[in-house]
Amino acid sequence: MAHYSLTPRVKVLADRLQAHASTLCTEHATVLHSLDGDIAGIPAAVKPARRFYELMRQLPLTISADELIVGNQTRKPHGAIFHDESAGQRPCAFQFLNLNSAIDSPDYKLVVEKGVLAIKHQLEEKTRSLGSAVSRSGMDEVNGCRAAIYACDALMALAQNLATSAETLAAAETNAFRKAELLESAAILHHVPAHPARSFKEACQAFYLFQLALQLDNGSYAVNPEGADKALLPYYQHDVANGTLNEAQAYEIVECLWFKLAELSEVRAASAIDGYPMFDALLHGASLEKANINALSAMFLSAQQNLSALHLPVRLFKGVQAVSSAPFAATSATTTAEGLTPRMQRLRNHYLTVRQACQFTARWRLPKWSRPTRACQPFCCAPKRSVTPAKRARF
Repeated sequence: MAHYSLTPRVKVLADRLQAHASTLCTEHATVLHSLDGDIAGIPAAVKPARRFYELMRQLPLTISADELIVGNQTRKPHGAIFHDESAGQRPCAFQFLNLNSAIDSPDYKLVVEKGVLAIKHQLEEKTRSLGSAVSRSGMDEVNGCRAAIYACDALMALAQNLATSAETLAAAETNAFRKAELLESAAILHHVPAHPARSFKEACQAFYLFQLALQLDNGSYAVNPEGADKALLPYYQHDVANGTLNEAQAYEIVECLWFKLAELSEVRAASAIDGYPMFDALLHGASLEKANINALSAMFLSAQQNLSALHLPVRLFKGVQAVSSAPFAATSATTTAEGLTPRMQRLRNHYLTVRQACQFTARWRLPKWSRPTRACQPFCCAPKRSVTPAKRARF
């Protein structure tokens, strides 16, 4: 398998990132909190998507220096966002783009190849065909379409805001080479993801922009990017065949994309992600012996190896964390239960060592039937009534 060296551009970007301490940015949460009053009265099925649309219109966005794939989640260098506990419980605004109903994995390829504007037009046509639905199911379908349209508008608003930011930076840029890069990025953002990507760089920018939108909306839905080496391969092959892109240029774009994906971070309560089954829901996995699926696979694998060597993850503990050398599945002496998959067996063996079996609370409440309400008095305060033999028999 071919190996590519770390590009000078990404080395500069990584050094600049590590020069800043990781910072928790509150702008995202502040804007979200301020929107609650503006969206009052909107149907519950539409409200999350409408909130996200307003967030994308009002959230301050920046582009860092020397980036090829542009767009940051915060204005602070090395900034992280956070979502409240309710965000993880509600569905993502882009859930209508699920690949299937079994796995929460949005269709990145559809966004890159078809464009969000075409998806929005289909949803608008479907809404018109439904008309003024009066049934419950009909109203649910109409509200679902309205929410999806807001999600499409939000993604396009994110791109347009970044395009405006790129144009502003280009106007103040004195370096002619960087000025040309910023103007090219602005032109790309005016085109994608609203329209289908026309080049490899446009496809990579649209791919990242969709991931950024998922991260800003929910975070829980941004954990399973579709295979980028498959989704972006046709654009790579087209540009290489036309002579508009060589291998070195393509790898620089791939490494910049991977760096931007690695840069996205958020802070959550630990209990919200305890036991997350990472990689248990792979759609099209491959063994390590067959990892090099196509021409882009080697580039993505090299980008991952090069960036991992820079130790970009933020450590929130002091000292060295002890790691067992034995595999997790081999640490249990519990007998194997017949009929269980390996993962279910691991969960069975180790559940009680990770979480307590039950939880007790110190709050005591009376049963519902014994609590007084406004409509009736407590039994002890009710006026006494004579009980006839017929009534006594019922008791």
